[in-house]
Amino acid sequence: MNTGEAKARLRAEGRARLARMTAGDWAMASSRVVEVVRAMAAWREARWVGAYAALPRELDVAPLMQEALDRGARVAVPGWDAASGTYRFHEVKDLARDLVEGPHRARMPAGGCPAVDFGRLDFVLVPGIAFDTAGGRLGRGKGYYDRLLRPGRGVTCGVGADEQRVEDVPMEPHDVRLDRVAMPGGLFPGG
Repeated sequence: MNTGEAKARLRAEGRARLARMTAGDWAMASSRVVEVVRAMAAWREARWVGAYAALPRELDVAPLMQEALDRGARVAVPGWDAASGTYRFHEVKDLARDLVEGPHRARMPAGGCPAVDFGRLDFVLVPGIAFDTAGGRLGRGKGYYDRLLRPGRGVTCGVGADEQRVEDVPMEPHDVRLDRVAMPGGLFPGG
């Protein structure tokens, strides 16, 4: 089986596991992951935070975004750039006002939220379908996050439920390995 086929199989298995999780499971996993991330010195020290507005079957990191804003850090969230057909980070200052529904059913920064260069971010929270403990991440299959997470100076931290942990995520040359992976069961070193 080639890498693409292995990723497709792992993606299907992961989606099936996630579909079995209840709303309560998601809430509990989100709450626990927030605690795991809060314990990280890199999180507490970050002045620029990259995060995401959760889709269904993604952990809710909004409490972390609000915490960062409350402590005076700046927060950036991916927004769709139709001209380039990809995502870019944009600064948000008020989660209720600045995040609106965009393409792909994701909440994104409203028009007028300024673009932020990825290199400015100190700490980036990254969703996925599956993660391994070496920082391997399996996304939805379009490569958007791999392009978004070009080399930068900050810590990249995958966040997932324990059900998203797998032994090994097949990696291709364009795939970005994460620095850390936070799950309810703990924090893993990553790549």
